[in-house]
Amino acid sequence: MEGVYGAELLGIPKNKMFEALKGERHEIDHYGVCKGSLSDYLSVRTDKKANYVNWYFVFVLELAVRIALLEKIGCKYSAEQKIYALNEINDWIILGCDIEEEWKNPKNVMKQMLQRNGIFMR
Repeated sequence: MEGVYGAELLGIPKNKMFEALKGERHEIDHYGVCKGSLSDYLSVRTDKKANYVNWYFVFVLELAVRIALLEKIGCKYSAEQKIYALNEINDWIILGCDIEEEWKNPKNVMKQMLQRNGIFMR
């Protein structure tokens, strides 16, 4: 079972993610909330996940820019390494929002198993 992933963890449908980013860019340029933008998703939410929506996109965009820059100067990253980095962001969301999804990265999976048994590590 694959479960939800990425922006879906925060209630933004996978097929609407790019529209949400496009709307956010339009808002920055024109100072108005667009239907389907990140701000639009946030304006109707009061749950814990609402606090993570902007951070999620900031972290994902920062990761994309960092990888692009490092690849431009000669660093090479495998698809597995990029997925690992993205999984760290998603695991952070699952932890922070108390979402009932399985963590992806091995070190986090062990940590999640321990937490479910009442053992917390720093």
